[in-house]
Amino acid sequence: MSKRRNNLKNTKNVNEQQVQQNLPEQVFIVAEQMVNNVYHVHMDEEITDNSYYRNLITLLNNATPEDVIVFHISSVGGMVDSAVSICNAIRTTEAQTIAVIQSYACSAASLFIMTTDSVIAMPHSYVMIHPAMYGYGEDMKKLRKFVEFHDKRLMEVFHDFYEGFLSEEEIESMVENSMELWLTADEVIDRLNDRDGDQEAILADGEEDIDDIIEEVLHETPKRRKGTKKND
Repeated sequence: MSKRRNNLKNTKNVNEQQVQQNLPEQVFIVAEQMVNNVYHVHMDEEITDNSYYRNLITLLNNATPEDVIVFHISSVGGMVDSAVSICNAIRTTEAQTIAVIQSYACSAASLFIMTTDSVIAMPHSYVMIHPAMYGYGEDMKKLRKFVEFHDKRLMEVFHDFYEGFLSEEEIESMVENSMELWLTADEVIDRLNDRDGDQEAILADGEEDIDDIIEEVLHETPKRRKGTKKND
């Protein structure tokens, strides 16, 4: 009889002995490796068409609670519809999200810092918020309908994302008077910390390593439940 067949016979005999002795079954244990991935996304270009961000939105949609996604922002803004698509994915992702204002977050790029779990503002960085600008060429009737629709829609976007960061009066005045709101890093952090919610906002001092600051934020900021809004 081969060695392999001997081993099989011995195993069978052991199993029969366990049954005969009525030994209890062993607890079932499965080892699962938990992988913590930190993704760094550099938003340092003008925000362009939605198709450019397919991989980013897929990453946000498929991320796990063990994942961290850090947005490094130095952007003049761009297409608000694309920014809204990304921010909607940020709101519902299971990953922990951090926005780092590297130098400036202007126009549509400012929506990111209203949405992530945490915000880190680097020294001398700033934020600029202003009304939307339209680029649309059509006849008068179509243009009027376009503007009426998007005026109403964008006001809803402003009130949604900037709630608690800008007052109702500031939003209305910004739109009606075509104002640009320029905010220093200190002002941004103060306004974010005054909002209702659990968003963590930190002003970096320029001496501590950014990776150390991110690590500190990850230990202090609780993960948000999937499907809840950041400022709930």
